[in-house]
This record gives sequence, C-alpha cells and structure tokens, in this order.
Amino acid sequence: MELFDSLVNAQAEMSRRSTVMPPESPVTIDSVEILEVAASA
Repeated sequence: MELFDSLVNAQAEMSRRSTVMPPESPVTIDSVEILEVAASA
C-alpha cells in the first residue's frame, strides 16, 4: 500500500510505473486501486 497526497499524483505514479518496469523484472502489477482516505489520526 502506498499513500499519495493527491489523486493526480497517484494517477501519475500509476502511469509512470506501467511504462518504466523492465520486462525481465521479477515484480508484476496485477491490479491497481485508487481509494480515498476516509479518516486520519
């Protein structure tokens, strides 16, 4: 889980990662969800 300060930044990071991950990377991204923070302490 990662937290971003805005929806725009979360979407930008999602787009960046889908283009910069090398094909031989041992890590794959199966799905992505962007959710709003409902509360903080």
